[in-house]
Amino acid sequence: MPHFTHPAATAEYDGGGALVGIRYDYPAADNILLRDVVPLLEEAGVDLVYSGHNHLWNRFVSPAGVHYLEGSNTGNSFGAFHPRSGRTRPAPSAPWNTEDVVRQGNPGGLPPVLPILAPRCDEAGRPQPFVADGNLVVFHALHTGRGTVTSWYVDLNSADHRVVRFDEFTL
Repeated sequence: MPHFTHPAATAEYDGGGALVGIRYDYPAADNILLRDVVPLLEEAGVDLVYSGHNHLWNRFVSPAGVHYLEGSNTGNSFGAFHPRSGRTRPAPSAPWNTEDVVRQGNPGGLPPVLPILAPRCDEAGRPQPFVADGNLVVFHALHTGRGTVTSWYVDLNSADHRVVRFDEFTL
């Protein structure tokens, strides 16, 4: 996944000097979200940053106490790239800079938070800090009176369509 940054274009020429292509890199050091936006959010005392449309659920908490919640309908998920998932993102081949791609984990460097109520488990029974299952629909609610954020999932392939409340935290 490219970083939220302006692409760095590199023109490529053949032996005769004719332009044969333009390659785009997304330098990790220039990630606008991490470099510029996150410090502003944390200095302002923001409690919650929500990101949707990623086909994945996971949550992180920064040292400043900001909750970063990624979540949406997890159908068509590309999966989680956490060490517990056993999966890695593909790295681009040369001539692209492979150092700009985080193959596992969070590009922001924060450790994921395990869902506190009912985490999903892998085949070995280990709790997973993410939901990345194409059969599950995940949804959330912010209760402004209590200051809580609750996450649920439902398995659309199950006969009873039971809703499971799996995470909740207070802002």
